[in-house]
Amino acid sequence: MLLLLVRKGFRLSFWLNQLLPGKRGSNELDQGQGTGRGSQEKPGDHDGGAALGHGIRTVTGRAVTPGSAAGSLFWSDQPLSFWGGYDPATGEIIDRRHPLSGTLAAGSLLAIPSTRGSSTTTAVLLEALRLGTAPAALITAGIDLYLALPAITAAEMYGRLMPVLALSPEAFAGLSVYKHAVLAESELRLSRPS
Repeated sequence: MLLLLVRKGFRLSFWLNQLLPGKRGSNELDQGQGTGRGSQEKPGDHDGGAALGHGIRTVTGRAVTPGSAAGSLFWSDQPLSFWGGYDPATGEIIDRRHPLSGTLAAGSLLAIPSTRGSSTTTAVLLEALRLGTAPAALITAGIDLYLALPAITAAEMYGRLMPVLALSPEAFAGLSVYKHAVLAESELRLSRPS
């Protein structure tokens, strides 16, 4: 995949510097910046977002790759390996040990804390993006390069955007009760079913 990026004139170092400012491996989400706390936060609101009433909440994170998406929100506190865990032909989560097994994630907002296992996740997700069977957006608990790389590559190679939003672990955990989301750059608006 890296060879393809070089052939396309892709500046990987630019994107890596955008994703990992300062020291390599530092995670500004864990250092107080981009904590996931919404600008409308109210006292006593400690799950990383602002309650707006009527089962609606906003959460702010870091747009690892920019974009907007709206749809069903599928959340799990378990990492997912896309290699052997996601079918790029259908968009189904096929890892039978994963809590979201059997879920058709194509076109949804998929919230997983991170990837698990093989770096081949990037190839599987890139293929799903090419086929149009990838999630509409990914939401993570911190920055995950294995999810950011295919999103960046698909934008460069295929002109297909898939936003990736990184939240603090606390804000990510707060997503568990919501079923629908609207993502606009770094702001995530969540709602429960009526």
